Amino acid sequence: MSAAVLLYAIGMEAFASASPLIELGARQLFNPSFATGCSTPQAQLSCHNTTVQENTCCFESPGVNYLCFVINGLIMQVQLWDTYPRTGADDEWTVHGLWPDNCDGTWSQFCDPSREYPSVAQVLKDNNREDLLGWMTKHWLDQNGDNESFWEHEWNKHGTCMSTLEAKCMPKGSKNGTDAVAYFQTAMNLHRSVPTYKILAAAGIYPSANKSYTYDELTSAVKKEMGYIPAFDCNKNIIFEISYYYNLRGSVVDGRFQHIDAFTGGSCPKTGPLWYLPKGVAAPAGQSTSAFPSSTVTSTATVTATVSTTSPTTSGIPTSAKYILDAVINGTAAGCLLSKGTWAATGPGITCAKFSFASSDNIHYTMTSSKGLCAVDEDGGLSCDVNVQNPSSFKLTFINGSNELTYQGLTTFSSGAVPQGDAQETVKLGCGPLNSEFALVLRTP
Repeated sequence: MSAAVLLYAIGMEAFASASPLIELGARQLFNPSFATGCSTPQAQLSCHNTTVQENTCCFESPGVNYLCFVINGLIMQVQLWDTYPRTGADDEWTVHGLWPDNCDGTWSQFCDPSREYPSVAQVLKDNNREDLLGWMTKHWLDQNGDNESFWEHEWNKHGTCMSTLEAKCMPKGSKNGTDAVAYFQTAMNLHRSVPTYKILAAAGIYPSANKSYTYDELTSAVKKEMGYIPAFDCNKNIIFEISYYYNLRGSVVDGRFQHIDAFTGGSCPKTGPLWYLPKGVAAPAGQSTSAFPSSTVTSTATVTATVSTTSPTTSGIPTSAKYILDAVINGTAAGCLLSKGTWAATGPGITCAKFSFASSDNIHYTMTSSKGLCAVDEDGGLSCDVNVQNPSSFKLTFINGSNELTYQGLTTFSSGAVPQGDAQETVKLGCGPLNSEFALVLRTP
């Protein structure tokens, strides 16, 4: 069987037999690079757990907002229909990306600068994956022709936020970039399993500059063939994007993706005509192109997620000032960070440390107290000391009017207990005992 026939068979089988309760696993264009050993039918389904899942290599839990309440693991597979300029084949929706979200629809981004790669193409070549690179150059296309920057953006913004692709989850001795290879391979597999053009065509929905469709017609067409509802996004009332939603059992590397209905309805108007234009056409017949500007969503400068308009944003601060970091639990300051990186309840005998921040790009910061540079160690412990040689790179996330200290996409810190009196507690990144999780919020003295 030729590669083209095999590809068609994979896509057709996937959409012909799928339903909301059927998971994708075996029907793949590319086999997993390695077996994780945790992607079994019995693995915990993301967004459906009722207890903390400690092994985040086997349980996808991106994001920061509800880390300690374990409601993460919403996966979006996003496809583009870029018509003007024409991008990709006339009968195929191209890849936008694979996005990990929190289960409430918010998300994190650019979670680990240390794993950002200057050239995705070179990473694929170094890992002997010219086959994958070949498919991407045909199906994962930037509207402005800069595929490399587009791929880098998708990995840096979204791939680095997937917990099951963290460095600790890769096999010992893995080549540099194994994580990114797994991300792009899984994204391509999912894209090929849902051939949007064929799904719509099966319902008689074809691109046209003369015939419009309604939102209900489009979503019903996909639901009839696939068994679940996607989200459509529009530039005004011209369709340019579709998002398929999943929960996941196991790892992004070789996990079992279960279709679910879209978390949100997308940005297309729910009433009135929607235009599914042929590629190469900028506007419906008889209408001015000036009323329908091209959808520049694949430009790395303009890519935006459409799930939530209330998600946190990366923030910059004046580095000439010094700041106190309050430990905030459930919206109330319970204490503050001390100069060694420990924390204590505010009160007699406790002096909140003043921290300075340095940055070369107003995004990534090193943090220093009177004791020295601050770092998060391999076990997640925070300390500030004169002997710190490799300070951590922090970000500041603007949430509810305040800047929260962020490390590798996480804004949640914890300790063994909430300190009482003049006692001090060590600070650890991530979850801890009940009611001991807190955010570190900046304020000026």
